[in-house]
Amino acid sequence: MNISFIIPVYNGAMTLDRTLESIFLAVTTSDRCEVVIVDDGSSDHTPKICQQWREKYGNQVVYFRQENKGVAVSRNRGLQLSRGEWIWFVDCDDELTPDAVKIFHEITQSHDPPSVIIGSYKVFHEKGCQIQSVGCLSENMNERILDFLFRKNLRPTHGAIVVNRRLIGKMEYCEEMRQSEDTPVFVRLLLEDGVVTLDQCLLIAHRGASSLRCNADYVSKQISLLVDQVFENSNLPDELQTLKAKYTATRCVSASRIAWRAGQKEVARKCFWKAVGVYPICLGWLKSVRFLVRAYSPFASKSVSFLSL
Repeated sequence: MNISFIIPVYNGAMTLDRTLESIFLAVTTSDRCEVVIVDDGSSDHTPKICQQWREKYGNQVVYFRQENKGVAVSRNRGLQLSRGEWIWFVDCDDELTPDAVKIFHEITQSHDPPSVIIGSYKVFHEKGCQIQSVGCLSENMNERILDFLFRKNLRPTHGAIVVNRRLIGKMEYCEEMRQSEDTPVFVRLLLEDGVVTLDQCLLIAHRGASSLRCNADYVSKQISLLVDQVFENSNLPDELQTLKAKYTATRCVSASRIAWRAGQKEVARKCFWKAVGVYPICLGWLKSVRFLVRAYSPFASKSVSFLSL
């Protein structure tokens, strides 16, 4: 088996057909691939859709249903069920680009055997479409992590990252996390040799307002767990361990903005002052100043564009 596409799905009946169709359009008859679908206790028509695809493609589609336990558990189960030399996660609301698998093959044939392939991707959201370049990859491991966690110059995402099976031990997801569960995994992968980044787009990502990425409850409640997973479970170099407080503040300020947008103003203020408590310097950040003006100034106006959060 060459490629294992793993799709964690929960109530994905509205989009799963599109995801599966994009995968089978991208592969060729000569590709030895499987699609592993882990159904996280869906209550909609997801099981019926999966059965239809199993009937069409037989053993090439592996379907596993579990009680609702969260996406991290689903990802780990998919890893356990997979058999491919390469692991390719695709979320159930996203789709591969038509040339994604062709581009993947070209990279594996033209480079020394890579460990991780990270592509660019297109993002569709309520404001339109944009191409998200994955960014330049530094040879220095510390710089890679700084680019990913702080500078946002590296932006990997599931669906546009393919990992060789020999790194499967680096891909275990923290099963307590229901949001940002990919961040610690990406940190571990970026610390590996043989990482290749691409300008070509491998994925079309769909970002809706209901996405867990925008869920204020999950974001605010899991900050400490996320930070611990990144700094205590990712084998970060000692010189980066000193940045734990700064990263905590970064996530707290981000959570405050998400909560404010969701109308959870007290949660937003609580997250912001947690950031200040662990890393007082963050008060001088421009995004902190913007939040303070929006959250406390009686003269703040939503129409003032430079205060936009």
